[in-house]
Amino acid sequence: MVRSTYEYVLQLFVRRHNKDIFRLAADWIFLFSSLILASRFAAGWRRAAKVTAGCGYAGLLAFLAYSAFVPALLDRPATALDDVRLLESAWPFVRDTWRPAYVAILVAALAAAAGFGLALSRWIDAAWRWGSGLDRRRVAAAWMAVNAYCLLSLGWFGIARDDPVIQLQAKHAQRNWERSQAVLD
Repeated sequence: MVRSTYEYVLQLFVRRHNKDIFRLAADWIFLFSSLILASRFAAGWRRAAKVTAGCGYAGLLAFLAYSAFVPALLDRPATALDDVRLLESAWPFVRDTWRPAYVAILVAALAAAAGFGLALSRWIDAAWRWGSGLDRRRVAAAWMAVNAYCLLSLGWFGIARDDPVIQLQAKHAQRNWERSQAVLD
């Protein structure tokens, strides 16, 4: 099943869908709630925690973009092994088919990504500062509650749903891995 780019964009945000109260991205919630938890319990690890959160967020966002654009460009699901093999022929394809407009779009997209990266570093810093002023017991309880909600919602009342209340990007990475293994076999 190939999802639309619109669906991938919606996956980044808390949203209402199919009359569900919340539609959350579990990967993002775990990342930022863990950052806030670390700010309260491991203040000496500030730099490492912020870098890890930034790299994790960037990795999830890159995988999300990859999973959205490969089906749009190649009319097939994203399969990492196939796509890595195609990188060898990427330069001749770009050289022969891209026009100046495509290059301008790529430059604009890279500039937007750089601007988003700067904004993300400010958000991570703000989350760290906000979490460091909270009560330790409340932070730990909130971390357990939001992550337990995400885990419970993935298997809503024991029913495996393709459209759960909680989105999990790792689920799509697992499907990509399985397709890559099938290609390898």
